[in-house]
Amino acid sequence: MSNFVTERPLFIIANYIYAFFMTNLYFLIANVLFLFVYFFIELSAGLMLILFVALIPVGPSIGALLYSMGKLVREKEISPTRDFFAGYAKNFKISLAFWSLQLLMITILITNLRQNEVELQSILSIFFLIMLFFLLLVSFYGFAILSRFEVTLKNLYVISAYYVFKYWKRTLFNLFGAIFSLLLLIQFPIVSIFFLASGIGFMLMLNLKAVLAEMEDGQI
Repeated sequence: MSNFVTERPLFIIANYIYAFFMTNLYFLIANVLFLFVYFFIELSAGLMLILFVALIPVGPSIGALLYSMGKLVREKEISPTRDFFAGYAKNFKISLAFWSLQLLMITILITNLRQNEVELQSILSIFFLIMLFFLLLVSFYGFAILSRFEVTLKNLYVISAYYVFKYWKRTLFNLFGAIFSLLLLIQFPIVSIFFLASGIGFMLMLNLKAVLAEMEDGQI
């Protein structure tokens, strides 16, 4: 009887909603420093270092979120509290190192973009913009991979950059998904803040499920 109840569509939907809400909540809690700085501190050029520091904890929380969502994709069920914090602890070092390097490069590129907005340097600005998009695409693969496998930082970058081009259709899906999610956040900020991060994580891990399964089987 209990198995029959858990197989009902309403129960399954409620279970997914609960998993999305709780993991999203833990993600927000893990990033309370950034949220505080974003909402309560008026940042100027001289205070950008504060924002940089506040963004550093975002990396491990993304790793934990994708660890949880990846398990949900594979097993159809998770324990949000246990799995989120298990993923946070397991992937803390590599996700922190990966994100810190990404954040540093993104900061450098944005700084250069702001300094090269004059018309004579527009080609250079376009290059910096392309590199920003590339770093974003590498992040999708990088966080997905580190949430599932033990890998060195160097290999993580090599594999992620390679997959951006090898799986270009999945890469485009990731990019359009990120753009769509940003539009949702703008249009429905109250609802989005409670489900958007986990929703993005789930769609990302679902999109890359076959890629990660092939990595696990040693086929790629």
